[in-house]
Amino acid sequence: MTLAPSAAPASSTTAEAVAACKLAAEAPRTGEAVDIDEQAVKATIENAGKSGIESVEQAGTQLQVRYSAWLRAEIGDESANALDDLLDAVGRVNSACIEAAVTAS
Repeated sequence: MTLAPSAAPASSTTAEAVAACKLAAEAPRTGEAVDIDEQAVKATIENAGKSGIESVEQAGTQLQVRYSAWLRAEIGDESANALDDLLDAVGRVNSACIEAAVTAS
């Protein structure tokens, strides 16, 4: 699957960037998730941080913040809102990957 063009040439794409982008593309979006694959979220965060692509790394950092907030959230509305924020953050990793033209195949 080839994603949209960007400033980062595909030849400089690291394995970590591809892994983070693939996980982010496959993750559920706000309103879709019943269960969160925490291992996938953790792997997305880790790979995004090692991606070598600034926008993907920044999105991964925001995902880490949202994941931590979700883990600390009280059950109820706070947890539901934190989950939506978490899923939105995964979407931002995916968007950063699309903008960076990372091929997740």
